[in-house]
Parts: sequence; structure tokens; C-alpha cells
Amino acid sequence: MLAIFLTVLIDMLSFGIVIPDIQLRAASLGASGWLLGMVLASFSLAQFIVSPFAGRLSDYIGRKPILMGGAFLNMLGFIAYAFASTLPLLFLARIVGGIGSSNMASAYAYVADNTAPENRAKSMGILGAAFGIGFVFGPVLGGLLFHLGGLKTLGFASAGIALINVLWIYFFLTEKKPEHSEGSARTAFNFKALRSALLVPGLLALLIMFFAYNLGFAKLESTFVLFGNRRFGFEQLDVGLFLGFVGIQIAIYQGLLVGPLTKRFGERNLARIGLLLVAPGLSIIPFVPNVMWLYVGSFLLCFGAAITGPTTQSLISRSAPPNIQGGIFGITSALGSWARILGPLIGQTAFHYWIALPYLIGGGLTLLAAIIAWTFILQPADPDRAAPPNP
Repeated sequence: MLAIFLTVLIDMLSFGIVIPDIQLRAASLGASGWLLGMVLASFSLAQFIVSPFAGRLSDYIGRKPILMGGAFLNMLGFIAYAFASTLPLLFLARIVGGIGSSNMASAYAYVADNTAPENRAKSMGILGAAFGIGFVFGPVLGGLLFHLGGLKTLGFASAGIALINVLWIYFFLTEKKPEHSEGSARTAFNFKALRSALLVPGLLALLIMFFAYNLGFAKLESTFVLFGNRRFGFEQLDVGLFLGFVGIQIAIYQGLLVGPLTKRFGERNLARIGLLLVAPGLSIIPFVPNVMWLYVGSFLLCFGAAITGPTTQSLISRSAPPNIQGGIFGITSALGSWARILGPLIGQTAFHYWIALPYLIGGGLTLLAAIIAWTFILQPADPDRAAPPNP
């Protein structure tokens, strides 16, 4: 867990470094409107397309090669970013980075391979904490690097961190090849086992729930900068401080509380509770009277989000047969990417009509996910269900 935690942390740190510059960089190169949206969406679109294949391939050749290959592609993408003086090169950098980040499906599958089912939610929480810490401190480091040395310093620093990740994975991430991994890279792209897995009771409902929740939460991520500025007069520093406060809370809750709470209440009940907390937590954001209450209200939202993510991933992992864990997490990664593509488009359009509308839509989608959780989601039987045969 320490090895995969640091792998994901380093990966997310290198990704987060460029966040403060991407929108400004694209705008300075002449992108605006839909073209600016395409620059931002190109990363998630590439990740969406490649993730199912990368995850499925890791079921056959192992998680470590996919993790290391993704980190290497991230390094190349950041080098391209350092020289992104034109829009085509900026597109190339983002697309290569998106392909590289499709290795996150393998990170989740690696955790599933190496943890007992009863400890899986706790392990997913620790992995979620690595994501949170990387996203919190990456942008802060990126802003400082750009201030000190400009675009090339930013790009090369990110590439250097990605290279450290390649070396870390190669030397320190150990992998025992699972027994169900026999086969070739060619047969890995036969998706019959994935299709049959979707017939497992509750798994399809879990994936729909996962997508609805992520699409709802994406409204906050894609509109809060504009919302904070218009509603409270937030500048970049104010936005960064609040989002950092959110990220730190989620990381702490996931790292310390998910394990004990899961043992007491179970993944299904914890996911249900989390969704019921996130839905009002999103919906009330536009109506808080001042900044103090914005921070107070974030506790409800952050706690709900912190317990929803890991428990949902654990439920998906435990519901899927063991020989297609990478493929299933490839699907969840693709669904998350698709949510991050649609989220800004829906959120910005809704924001144009009423600044509260994106948050009400997000709360409604999360409520839909909660209804699915309370109606269709089963607590998976454990642990060694028969796997469908390798196609």
C-alpha cells in the first residue's frame, strides 16, 4: 500500500502542477469559447478512450507495466507542455497526458489484487487520499514554479516528477502475477468477459450510480472559480485556499475514517449515507450567506464525498469477477473521464442562466445516485465467486 500510495501521489502531484496555467496558457494562444473547452476536455477525452483498453490489458500483462508506461507517457506530455508555444502542441501535450493517466485504472486494480475484500474500502480510501494530497499541493507548487521560472520550469519540473515516478515504479513496486492473468496482449482486447460481468447482480447499477455521482460533483469542480468570484469576490488565492481546504478534508477523512467506518457499517450503507450527505451539500452552496458558512458547509460535503468514493470503488471491485478487475476499473476510469467532459459543458451552460443552477443539478444527480444505492445496490457476497472463463 505504501508503494502504490506513493506511485499515485507522485503521479497526481505532477499532474496538479500545471493546473493553474492550463486555462491561461490556452487563452494566451488564442483559444476561447468552445476551442478553450476542447483544450481542457482533450485530456479527459483521451483518458476516456484509452482507459478501458489499458485496464483490460493490465489483466493480462500485469499492473506494473501499465503503471510504468503511463508515467513515462506523462513525462513526455509534460516535456511537450514545456514547449507548448502553439495550440496544436498544447493539444498534443494534453492528449499524451490523458493517455498516460489511463494507468489509474491499473492502480485501483493493483489495490484490489493485493487487499482482502474486507479491507478493500479502507485501501481505496488510502488511494483516494493520495489523489487528494496530489491535487491539493500540485497547484500550489505549480503556481510557485511558474512564478519563479515560467512555462519551461513548470513543464520540466512536472516531467522530472513523472520520471521519478517511472523509476519508483520500476524499482519499488512489487507485483505478483495473478493466476488469472494467463493470455496474450491480443486476447486482452476481447471484451466478452466484461460484457458477461455486467450481468452480475448490482454491478451495472453500481456503474450507473458511479457515473451519476461523478457527473454531479463535476458541476462544483467546473464552475466554482466563477461562482466564488461572482458571489464572494474571490480571487485566485481565495479559490485556491478553499479548494485546498476541501482537498485536505477529503484526504484526512479517507485516510483515517473510511476503514473503521466500513468495518462498522459496511460499504453499501456507507455509500448510501455519503450520497445522502453530498446531495444537500452541493445544493446549499449557492445559498450560504457568507464565506464563513461556505467553509462550515464544506464539512458536510467533504465527509460525504470522502466516504462515497472509496466505498463505491470497493463495491464495484467486490462485485466484479477477479479476472477482469483491470477492465472494470478501466470502465470506471472512462466513466469518470466522461463525467469530467460533460460536467464543464453542462455546468457552464447552466451557470450562464443562473449561478445556482449547476449546484442544484449536481445535487439532483447525486440524489439520483442515492436512490439507485438504496434501491438496487446489493452487498456483494464474498469473496471468491467463480470468474467467467477467459475469452
